[in-house]
Amino acid sequence: MFEALFDAFSAWMALLYIIAGASVSGFGLILVGYTFYVRATETAYTGQIVSVRTEGPGKNMYWPVVAYTDAQGTRHEALANSGSSLIGGNVPGKKVTVFAAPSAPDALMIARDWWLLFALGLFLLAVGSPFIAAGFESLHFNFRTGLVALAFAGYVGFKLFRLVHPILDARKAGGWSAVREAFTAKIAQRQTMQPVSDAELATVGGTQSKQFAAMLPLLLVVGAALLIGGGYWFEHQSAFLASALSADGVVLRNEESESSDGKPSYHAVVAFTDRAGHGVTHRDAVGTEPPSFSTGDKVRVYYSAGDSSRAEIDRGIWNLLVPLLIAAFGGLLLAGGLYGVASKRRDTSPATQTLFGKQT
Repeated sequence: MFEALFDAFSAWMALLYIIAGASVSGFGLILVGYTFYVRATETAYTGQIVSVRTEGPGKNMYWPVVAYTDAQGTRHEALANSGSSLIGGNVPGKKVTVFAAPSAPDALMIARDWWLLFALGLFLLAVGSPFIAAGFESLHFNFRTGLVALAFAGYVGFKLFRLVHPILDARKAGGWSAVREAFTAKIAQRQTMQPVSDAELATVGGTQSKQFAAMLPLLLVVGAALLIGGGYWFEHQSAFLASALSADGVVLRNEESESSDGKPSYHAVVAFTDRAGHGVTHRDAVGTEPPSFSTGDKVRVYYSAGDSSRAEIDRGIWNLLVPLLIAAFGGLLLAGGLYGVASKRRDTSPATQTLFGKQT
């Protein structure tokens, strides 16, 4: 009975891994595809932010209005298709590169937003793909797990139906034309946003600048610590795997321990025979909730040639992915902090200097 419940629960968790990884990776793929589409169909122009608008009093999203001249010499002034709660890069007078299609010259994408979407898409692809691989690796189909898969499919289908149900209701009420009209009306509403005064920009920008300046040291320190720590862990783990011997093992049991947050975690205890013929019992250092393995599972174990007590269970792609992700995240934080420092030093426009508290 316990084995059946464990199999069902493991299948459910594996399916959650697959659907979560597919959702994250799919969204990342959409973002990357969209950025490629923009570059393939739209032209880059040099423009200038002429004003900033907001959705209304109390709203903290700021949308830049950009003026540019197209290849035919026609001047256009349009609202960018993305806003930000930060003032720093949206000040009037700032030069920006925008992408616009000849057929829709007033639909602008600022180049920095393009790069953000592209980087975010790649990051989501990198994060989501291992979860898909881990889900398929741990999902072993049998009758019980097949029933769980059917239940999971029904659950996901119900959620999707609830998601699209309002759209279906709108279509029934007025057809797809009503849905399109509601969407275009929402987009057109942006054009009636209220302009933000220079005084308000200076006030909000100055406050945000002080907050950002206070965060920069922490961002740099945390980013450097994660990058160095993750890099050292990755190098150490790579060296261990390169020199380690492998053996087939079997899970004897799971030992419970209390994690830092007070919740239990389970460490697999495996038995294997090393190359010298000695039997070794090893308690894995990695604890999970729920348990990653059940009693009787066959696993591959890596162990040190000089000390078979130093061992770890082979977790496939996760052997190196965790330290790599930590180092990558630290690198992103560090790069963001360095970019912030460099931006404050090199940007000497009067508007930006005012926003950062430097009167000219």
